[in-house]
Amino acid sequence: MSYRDDISSHCLKILSVMFISISILLIPETGFSQQNQSLELGNRDSVSSRAAARNEEKQKELLKKIEKIRKAINRERFQEAAEQSIAILEEEEAESDMNNFVPSDFYKEAYNCLCVSATGLRQVQYAMDACNTSLIMNKDHWETLKSRATLYYLTTDYSNALKDFQAALTNAPDERKIKNSLRRNIELVESKIE
Repeated sequence: MSYRDDISSHCLKILSVMFISISILLIPETGFSQQNQSLELGNRDSVSSRAAARNEEKQKELLKKIEKIRKAINRERFQEAAEQSIAILEEEEAESDMNNFVPSDFYKEAYNCLCVSATGLRQVQYAMDACNTSLIMNKDHWETLKSRATLYYLTTDYSNALKDFQAALTNAPDERKIKNSLRRNIELVESKIE
């Protein structure tokens, strides 16, 4: 299956999730089926503790995977980063009921990493799809905005490149190196518009 097929599949799933009624997301989870409601409070606490421990282990595992992807991106091993990002997305989706799917922070970050990696690979349309999907889930993610701005620049859509670079600058962490890089990108794009 090609990256384009993967991203199209992921985009369709995410878009379908976005149209789920907000009331569904607000329904409290009981964590127990009807037949288990008679469990003693002690058993309930034990079950909750085991579930919380499993969830914590899963989160630590996902954090390690995201850190590994970040290292691959920083070393410009974009193919490896893209493949690992897709693996997280598929794993999260496989473990979820897509009808009630609420993207985790790890899922959102995996889409951001896919956007960045595909941009690094210069797979313009695939990267654009990944960036747009990432921005549906987190509209102010500075790194996704920067990557999409780069894609717009590569396709000579300087107006949208400028808008995204400016939004990336507004939302970027307060780190001089990042802010200066974004300012230089903005100047470059502005020189193309004039």
